[in-house]
Amino acid sequence: MMAAKNRRRLPPRFTALGIVTLVALACWLRLDRTGETSIMASTALEAAKLSPLQDSDGDLLPDLLEDVVQSSSDSKDADADGRDDFSEQLEYSDPMTKDDGNRENDGFRILLHSTSLPNGEELLWIHLLFRMRSGQMQDLELLSLFLETGGDQRIPIDGLLSSGAVEIRERMDPVEGRLVRATLKIVAPASLRAYAAKTPLTFAGYAKIFGKLFMAGSMLTHSGTEYLTYAPVGSSALVAQATNSQATSSPFWSTQKRCKVSLAVIGAGRHGLWCEVSTATCVPSHKAARCTPACPSLVGGTFIVPDGLPFVIGG
Repeated sequence: MMAAKNRRRLPPRFTALGIVTLVALACWLRLDRTGETSIMASTALEAAKLSPLQDSDGDLLPDLLEDVVQSSSDSKDADADGRDDFSEQLEYSDPMTKDDGNRENDGFRILLHSTSLPNGEELLWIHLLFRMRSGQMQDLELLSLFLETGGDQRIPIDGLLSSGAVEIRERMDPVEGRLVRATLKIVAPASLRAYAAKTPLTFAGYAKIFGKLFMAGSMLTHSGTEYLTYAPVGSSALVAQATNSQATSSPFWSTQKRCKVSLAVIGAGRHGLWCEVSTATCVPSHKAARCTPACPSLVGGTFIVPDGLPFVIGG
């Protein structure tokens, strides 16, 4: 039975932002023929070899995003442990290693991938993942997004919820509850690339689900040749992954390896911790991954992790 029967329903307490967010979500959603919920805005995809949001295995994670987070686009449950890849991403679990998860909690997570345009610019795809254990969308009481810069500045980007939304997909799971992916899209101009080459940025946010506040974020940097994100794989590994897997055909990439990164806290800022990349090494991978040639050069890079490490390692 759904977890909703075990919950004592409370009168919802909505902030103005929460009301706007839920109304926007409700307006975006429509039921398609597969029984999943989706909406796709018209967009130019001339340069894409694969549709940016194609989801071959139906786990709500686009194939190109699965390349970034080290899961599989061929199976909903890459490690056959009974928990699908979407849920493992919400729980900051390694989707390619059998381990225990926590199905009891609601969840919120932010992930990134990018694709190229013919003019050389990149489209940045920001994925908001949600789990409402009760199955009720109204359990999402608040959603607030912001961009954290290396200068310890927090810039609200809630406007993307209306201007940048391109797709929402959801499905009901008899055990997990309601699983939702909302995808936002922005063009990454040259100015963003130049800034991210100097200091990593963090796309982050808060979501209040059934009275509990969740925080999540995904870091973005530019190596000089490509955008990279630091993707947690399990509770102890952080991997530097190229956000655009379609543009990584360089023969200098190391195959069957991934760039494992360690962080060291070096101070505290107004909105979070100052962290430094203390090690960055190509290590063997159990997945057909590729280690970026920029891996060694990441050592010494410093950036703000908003409100502490839970933004990137769960919590």
